[in-house]
Amino acid sequence: MDEIEKQFSLIDYILFTTLLGISFIIGIASACKGNKSPEEFLLGNRSLGPIPVAMSLLTSVISAINIVGYTSEVYSFGTQLSLVSVGCIFGIAFSILVVMPVIHPLKLTSIHEVS
Repeated sequence: MDEIEKQFSLIDYILFTTLLGISFIIGIASACKGNKSPEEFLLGNRSLGPIPVAMSLLTSVISAINIVGYTSEVYSFGTQLSLVSVGCIFGIAFSILVVMPVIHPLKLTSIHEVS
């Protein structure tokens, strides 16, 4: 590789600075909205619908490493990895039918608060 390819160009610095600036502005704007309780900040004041909560959980579980890892796994060893989705369906059904009716009315932030 050339030395030129290993360094940031002007465009890279502009994009990097712009992204940091946008993140900074969002942080300042949310801080200026006033004091929020921990429940309001962490749980959205328990007023979020099921779609945003599901999207948040999905993005916390699926990452770019999983996507790259699963595709290479399927490429190397075949589609037997798809059987994991069968277990996920049973796990989701168990959570909806058994766990959530018990945990949700307790108004807990984390499952670790149960004990």
